[in-house]
Amino acid sequence: SFKMPPDDITVFVLADYVKYRVVFMSEGSILQTEYCKKGEIPTPPESPKKAADKENTYTFAGWSSEIAPAAENCIYTAVFEATPIPTPEEPPAPDTSLYGKAFKLLLGAGAVVILGILVSVAVAIKRR
Repeated sequence: SFKMPPDDITVFVLADYVKYRVVFMSEGSILQTEYCKKGEIPTPPESPKKAADKENTYTFAGWSSEIAPAAENCIYTAVFEATPIPTPEEPPAPDTSLYGKAFKLLLGAGAVVILGILVSVAVAIKRR
């Protein structure tokens, strides 16, 4: 059992500030962990980067919530804005219509000879 001494005593108290754990994350990885006193504003790391994929490039847009004075343990997550990568324009489809092409074929040297033979045959058949 404890007995109070008859004389005055001096009591020393060792105290520490309450600190909150503040974590900054990007794409599932911890970028930085900081311990802040109550009311202290955490300092975020440099703007994180996210690699482009086949469809988009990414720009850092900010943190999941506004950075505020520490009042509890918290996690800030990087938010990225996606910008679609433009697809190269496809060349125009080749013209597959026959309009105008048959006439051009008939004007070729070989076609004129064949046309002449066909006309001669048709005339010969008609005379019979």
